[in-house]
Amino acid sequence: MKLLPTLSLLLTTLPVLATEPMPILFNQRPPLYYIEADASGQPVYAGHVYEKVRDALLRAGLQAQFREMPGARVVSQVKGNAEPLCAMGWFKTRERATFAQFSVPLHRDRAWVIVTRPEHEAEIRKLGSLKAVLAKRTLSATLIGGISFGDTIDSQLKRYPVERVSAGPTTVLKMIEAGHGEYTIVPIDSLEDHLTRVDPQSPLRAVTPSDVEGELVYLMCNKRVPPSWLGQFNAAWQAGR
Repeated sequence: MKLLPTLSLLLTTLPVLATEPMPILFNQRPPLYYIEADASGQPVYAGHVYEKVRDALLRAGLQAQFREMPGARVVSQVKGNAEPLCAMGWFKTRERATFAQFSVPLHRDRAWVIVTRPEHEAEIRKLGSLKAVLAKRTLSATLIGGISFGDTIDSQLKRYPVERVSAGPTTVLKMIEAGHGEYTIVPIDSLEDHLTRVDPQSPLRAVTPSDVEGELVYLMCNKRVPPSWLGQFNAAWQAGR
């Protein structure tokens, strides 16, 4: 996956910490945080969670540098603990709690949905639950690689073979449109963004499984990030609510 240019946001109001800007990694997930082109064709950050994180950093006087990269690499960077850094918009799972620390919640997801083409919609709706759909071997899943879907979905995915690809939601949805797999699992807001901003003519349909609920997402930081930095961010986040 080709990485887009790194963009820096140097937040210098009230210089609380005399440190280098904190790297904040993210894997694009519209409409929460993504990169789009401005009127001159230059890449700019966008998304309502990105804007809230940026504003909290400004209030706290914390310097940050946002970097976009594939999901698997984001997790590897946090887990490697080589330098202080955080990742924006990640689930707090049991496994991640062993190598990371987390901010206050940034956003509560709506329930993730099964997305499919019209010819498979009736069968998937009849099956009802994600567990039943995953168990149906005549239906193949193509899923975003390198991320967690939250403990509830992850526990089910471990039981069944699925294809993981190094791509974000938009690319995976296009793959389903093109017939690469019968279905995928994405956040409902990612599908809505795809249908309104990326491909209004898309034939894709959403089915909400009966056994999936929305989960909270956080700023996930490695153990080298000082607790004082995370505490300042948390206080500024809460002040802006």
